[in-house]
Amino acid sequence: MTHVTSWRCQVGDPTTVGPMTLVAGKVVMVTGAGSGIGRAASLLYSAEGASHVAIVDRDGAGADATFDLLRSSGGSGVVYEVDGGGILH
Repeated sequence: MTHVTSWRCQVGDPTTVGPMTLVAGKVVMVTGAGSGIGRAASLLYSAEGASHVAIVDRDGAGADATFDLLRSSGGSGVVYEVDGGGILH
């Protein structure tokens, strides 16, 4: 098993980088995107300029609904129906 012992994140110059401009032009993956906070995050990342949003959820119908909302607002994305519940057990 691999453990993370340190974490480093560079965000650039705070005078030139807005709170969500870090996703502009990037591909973003959101787990739990079929509803709630995950759905809201997917739509927000798209609105903030993400070039593509990977919508990941175990609820395929919910993920498809998020995808439909994303596309209707002009965003680009793909749906992955994944149930990772047994991965860590």
